[in-house]
Amino acid sequence: MGSRNLLAAAAWLSLGSGAPLAAAPAPSLPPPAPSLEEQQAIRDASARGALLYAYDQAAWHGTDEMMAKLPDARSKVGGWIVDGPADAPELVFFDKDGAIPHAVFIADFKDGKLVSSRIAGPGDAELGPERKRLIAARA
Repeated sequence: MGSRNLLAAAAWLSLGSGAPLAAAPAPSLPPPAPSLEEQQAIRDASARGALLYAYDQAAWHGTDEMMAKLPDARSKVGGWIVDGPADAPELVFFDKDGAIPHAVFIADFKDGKLVSSRIAGPGDAELGPERKRLIAARA
């Protein structure tokens, strides 16, 4: 290394030596325990997340099942809803009748597994008021 380069390196190092060192971060304290209200909010959010996941899985696997059993589904189905508890949701595909929708295909799940499915017939095509409200909410 030439003397000129050695002098430049020494000057550069000396500039850095005058700068203050970064302070070590202060030790962090553990976060405070959640309040009773926060604990309830956490439980509620967890339950809602489990329900959303169960409904999503039911819609996915139920659609596959419906397409296998009802090949002309696209011409008959107007949409779908899922309801029930997270451990036993029911998926209902409904027809295109906007005024009085009827079930076309129904799939039942238990603990994340498809346990039964059927093409809706006269006995189970009629939808109750709560399901009709869910369908109306989609529209």
